[in-house]
Amino acid sequence: MALGWLAGIAAQQQLAAPFPRGQVLVGLALTLSVCGSVWLASGAKLKLTTAGMLAFLLGLWWASWDADKVVSGTLDSALNRSRCIVQGSVEQVSLQNTKLVRFTLLASELECSLSESEVKAHPGTTRLRLTWYLPSVTVSPGQHWRFDTRLKRSHGFANPGLFDYSRWLALQGVGATGYVIDSPAPIRLGSESWSLAGFRDRLLGQLNHLLYGHAQTAIIAALALGERRQINDQQWQLIRASGTSHLLAISGLHIGLVGAFCWWLGSRVWRLQSRWLLRVPAPMVGAISGWLGALGYALLSGFAVPAQRSLIMFTVVVVSVLLRREIVSRRSYLLALVLVLAWHPMAVLQPGFWLSFGALLLIWWAVLGRLRTKPDTAMAVVGQDIGAFQAFLRHWFVYVKTAVTGVGRLAQLQFVLWLGLLPLGLFFFDQVSWVALPANLIAIPVVTLMVLPLALLGTLLMGVSETVAGTLLWLAAGLMDQLWQWLQWLVDKGQMLESLMVPVPVVGSVVVVMIAVVGGFWLTAPKGFPARWLGIGCMLPLVLMTKDFGRTFSAVQTPGQFRAQVIDVGQGLSVIVTTRNHTLVYDTGSRFSDRFDSGRDLIKPLIRRQGRSQIDELIISHGDSDHSGGLVGLLASLPVKNLCSGTVEQLLVGADISADWPKPMICASGRTWLWDGVLFEFIHQPAVAGTSDNDRSSVLRIGGDNGLLLTGDISSAAEQRLVRFLGQNSQLNKLQAEVLLVPHHGSRYSSSDFFLSLIRPELAVVSSGYANRFNHPHPLTVGRYQTAGIALVNTADQGAVTMEFDLTGLVSWQTYQSALERYWH
Repeated sequence: MALGWLAGIAAQQQLAAPFPRGQVLVGLALTLSVCGSVWLASGAKLKLTTAGMLAFLLGLWWASWDADKVVSGTLDSALNRSRCIVQGSVEQVSLQNTKLVRFTLLASELECSLSESEVKAHPGTTRLRLTWYLPSVTVSPGQHWRFDTRLKRSHGFANPGLFDYSRWLALQGVGATGYVIDSPAPIRLGSESWSLAGFRDRLLGQLNHLLYGHAQTAIIAALALGERRQINDQQWQLIRASGTSHLLAISGLHIGLVGAFCWWLGSRVWRLQSRWLLRVPAPMVGAISGWLGALGYALLSGFAVPAQRSLIMFTVVVVSVLLRREIVSRRSYLLALVLVLAWHPMAVLQPGFWLSFGALLLIWWAVLGRLRTKPDTAMAVVGQDIGAFQAFLRHWFVYVKTAVTGVGRLAQLQFVLWLGLLPLGLFFFDQVSWVALPANLIAIPVVTLMVLPLALLGTLLMGVSETVAGTLLWLAAGLMDQLWQWLQWLVDKGQMLESLMVPVPVVGSVVVVMIAVVGGFWLTAPKGFPARWLGIGCMLPLVLMTKDFGRTFSAVQTPGQFRAQVIDVGQGLSVIVTTRNHTLVYDTGSRFSDRFDSGRDLIKPLIRRQGRSQIDELIISHGDSDHSGGLVGLLASLPVKNLCSGTVEQLLVGADISADWPKPMICASGRTWLWDGVLFEFIHQPAVAGTSDNDRSSVLRIGGDNGLLLTGDISSAAEQRLVRFLGQNSQLNKLQAEVLLVPHHGSRYSSSDFFLSLIRPELAVVSSGYANRFNHPHPLTVGRYQTAGIALVNTADQGAVTMEFDLTGLVSWQTYQSALERYWH
């Protein structure tokens, strides 16, 4: 029944709209009508099938109800970029500096103006994610404000296999995003009310004050308060590379540790009075104390979804103790799974859900079965209260034995978890840390048994004694400093190893990851499980799908074939073109912030998912930031053989240039080359003095008359000059292509009728941002394509566009939304 419940909830997450609950109720009624007779007259297998079907329908009904809340809470797309007056309280501040503040507002009133005469209230949208540029005051949680804003429906980049921002917003309950308009000025309403986020914000301020100037302040704040916004890029890179990012997510490990300590403390205190024990047993008091401690820490950390999930799992353990049931059992595990999904059905979409329950299943499956031993004198002595020094000397060898055994078991546990969860980690995060095993072997006990207790105790004592609190926090930060040096050394060695000999696996298929997961569980099975070595065969797809073997399995196999993928980079442009043995990138999109770069965070993982490890030709059509912003991030992430641009002088200005990067060259007009039977040719006019940067864009044709034409940001004036230039050389046929990348994102002053008549494409692709302020593509431009009978697709609406070509032309194409449309999009 638990698996049926999980399947029903997961089924809703694969749909483009909430499943009609009326139909589910009809199915439930039919199932219940036959359930009684089946249960009395049928065998066990049919009973199980009926129960599973009933649980599936219940899960589907529950998830569809939750999906309805997500859809109804999303802003109507007709109100995109409309002016909205919003009133509400600040729920959370995620970023704040002198340039901007980004925060979540819980709206009590929301009115949007469709026009001067029409105002529409949208009461369903209650949570907004807003940005206030150049704020005049400090914004804090709990404050009440009235803002004039520009809003748009929650939306994110839509690229296959990458982070789905729209889904993340839906998980947070955010129905719209936008920015604050300074005129009229925002109005602060009333006094600041108490809120959990405000309380945590004040604690964070005190912690920053006590640890002022320490390099590990952000890490201590993340462990004690769940506040990770202060962690910089360099710290995140080290954490991810060392495979220790789970230590900064307040989840089962942390909440279980705090709960276990409070459990032990409550039980010990209760035993101080024997008459108390006559009324309530100490284990029950300990269980309740542990649950209260776990709840307190979950609230202190912000009560995020991972903390909620961990608290529910801990609650199942506590209830099992109170009801005198077996704690570690299959039923407890499945009950926790059911309750987590009942609390938050969309949790099934989060990697943490699968990793948490996967880790628990591995521990139950492999470790408990393998490490269970008979009680011996060593463990008996450890459990005793040894107060005398003579007893310690008498049993010193017992402690040594216990310590060695404990280290061995911890290492064995870490290896089992690393191997068993490796396929899931690759599937969700597209990376693997080869040093995660030794890193966690030291980091887990240091953080959980030393750093975290000191950080939490110091945080709790800040209101009592700043001197004591500061001392504890500095001790925690000092220990973290020592651990940081160890992690840095490991990562440096691991990078050397990876660059020399270790391939990077790529998991881009659900089937591959399911087979690999089976292999991981098979390999980590307890002793006595038959033919454990066969699990290696199931893990082989991870080895075959590495960057060194990926080309063998590429969809582009025969000469003349190539694949072109127009990435959804918002209001910008980037295209990845792959032949059998080569990779080309045309433009790199924008650099949105220090933490998000199109080159590093979008282009690189998409290239790696195609089994490629380098870029043979990187072309920047011109230097505008929406075409070249991701250049530095991409150069730092993947090796590039050649780099050229139509505006070389604008590239890498102010960047910290590495000696390994290729020297930028001009994309020479008339240059042609052949890769795997695919022709590439620059057909733009040589640079003319006085022309704009947009009109100096490099124009590239791929695959000849039946191929793809990439035009950058050229205007209609540049189109006319290009036609004259090619006409003078009797090369007008070089404009012909089956697919056209629409010039300048579909601006009003591009894509002239005459230009389109010469190209005669069947398909045109626009790369633009969702509800962008430039109104791209312009309605007049869209009309010209419609008049010419050219199919037009926009990445802002449909996500990434993937096209397959061969010698005959366009074979197939699909958009991300058509393949993976979901109800939160």
